[in-house]
Amino acid sequence: MLVSIQPNIWKGLINSMRNFQKPLISLALIILSGFVFAITSAQQTPNQFAGMIDNENPFVEIGFSVPNATTITIDLNAVSGDLDTYLFLIDSAGKIIAENDDRVRGDTNSSIAQFFLPTGDYTIIATRYDVIDGDSTGEYELNITYDAQTQERIVYDVSAEALSNMGFPDIQPRPKAEWTILVYYGGDSTLEASLMSDLVEFERAGGSTENTRIIALLDRYGLSDANGGWTGARLFEITQNVTGDFGTVPVPTIDSVALADLGETDTGNGETLARFMTWGIMNYPAENYVLAFGGHGGGWRGVITDDTSETIITLPQLDEALQTVKNATGIGQFDLLINDACLMGSVEYYDIMARHFDYSLASPEIVIDPALDMTLLTELIKAEAETKELGVPLVTTYIERDILVNDRPDSRYMTFASTQLNQMAELRRAVESFARLVNQDPLMYAPLLGQARANTYTYAKFLGGDNDFDVDLGHFMRQVIAYSADAPIITAARDVLEALENARLFGDAADYADLYTSYYSIYFPRKSKDFSTAYFNDTPLKQWAEMLANYYNSTMPRLWSVDDS
Repeated sequence: MLVSIQPNIWKGLINSMRNFQKPLISLALIILSGFVFAITSAQQTPNQFAGMIDNENPFVEIGFSVPNATTITIDLNAVSGDLDTYLFLIDSAGKIIAENDDRVRGDTNSSIAQFFLPTGDYTIIATRYDVIDGDSTGEYELNITYDAQTQERIVYDVSAEALSNMGFPDIQPRPKAEWTILVYYGGDSTLEASLMSDLVEFERAGGSTENTRIIALLDRYGLSDANGGWTGARLFEITQNVTGDFGTVPVPTIDSVALADLGETDTGNGETLARFMTWGIMNYPAENYVLAFGGHGGGWRGVITDDTSETIITLPQLDEALQTVKNATGIGQFDLLINDACLMGSVEYYDIMARHFDYSLASPEIVIDPALDMTLLTELIKAEAETKELGVPLVTTYIERDILVNDRPDSRYMTFASTQLNQMAELRRAVESFARLVNQDPLMYAPLLGQARANTYTYAKFLGGDNDFDVDLGHFMRQVIAYSADAPIITAARDVLEALENARLFGDAADYADLYTSYYSIYFPRKSKDFSTAYFNDTPLKQWAEMLANYYNSTMPRLWSVDDS
């Protein structure tokens, strides 16, 4: 049944909350106060609502239940007055799990789109910017759209027919080699020129041999007219470089001849990766496999952006793509993962990739040209170097030769490390145990988390702007230990530090970064308004995500206001 909200009751509640001496926990305080309200609205269908937001009714509440897991989209639109809408989605404990101010830049209507919800009870708060202190008023319309969520895994088609339809050629499979290097370069971006140079680095090492095959997919945006200025994706087996203009021109000549032109291809899609790897392994079988990523990266957000499609391969897509390849080819585990992409030394990312790879090289920081030396990588592999030993020369060359010698302004922040991924399960256990302990009493630990976060090293922050999201996990735990006298939390933090040490094979960093880095990042935005709700869906670290939600709600300065702290 729908009943009217009594404005004077809400005002009394709000005033009493303002005088409350402990941190507010948003809606949870309303629930604990013993009041349950529904909304007066002109209801067209069960999923459509309309009403007025003004000074007497600055926000309205719509409760609903999800009997089966679903994906939800909520649209809040102003239809009269100067109403500047704001939208919150709340779970049954009163925690904000999603919020939105402007749908897009220039559109002050609000939307929470394609947000996954497990079974449970939820509440929508339809309000205005600055809520009780806001001054915009007007009528609103709110629409809720549900999409069935089957809980089935993403299905990628890597059949022979799908590969042929995409343009992968039907060739005679090569004899089994010792190594196959699969190069996946997302140059449909601002990195187009750099990735063409990286491709030539493989050529400079002599390209493919009978024992070491190098297969590459290079996508291009068309920003450069080098190498013919073609666009779309092309498939190569890398051959020896004969032109020899590397280092003498901005973009060297690619001498390898394309095996196929795949045309306009979305390299930010997990299915494209799965098809490339499946085709490569079936036609270039080997005892050992390397996957080399080149492109823009985002840590837990994913890797390889495609600017034409405006996509990125997310962690769930990566997990499914790699499992699909393993199922289709019979591969048990891949040997080495190369990440020539920014911000990929992420605990969340590595937790997923540890399911599929033995070793990896990545940086939690911005990666700058010339990145890892693919000529050196290929030469080491051809010389039969041990896989776990590859990190030392590659990382050292990147930091000491390519970065520090160039004396760039950003050189002082650079890091890179090699990791044995079979240790990530223990790191995941330690991180989740730490977060689970905090979640038992979020209010008690909130001041400690805030103090530790404020003094923790943040990656990409030197770039300025809003880059204040990914912190160094080891440095954060050291701050927790420094500021706490609580024995259980100190023990949990030390367990994380020990697991980090066990995971890292080798790391190197420039002088400033070396003071702080543990070589692994984790997501912890300083401001709650900067928290991406996609993290709840994509991260494998569910307790850590819950900890962040608890922390932001524990430190929220006032009811339903935007956190500008």
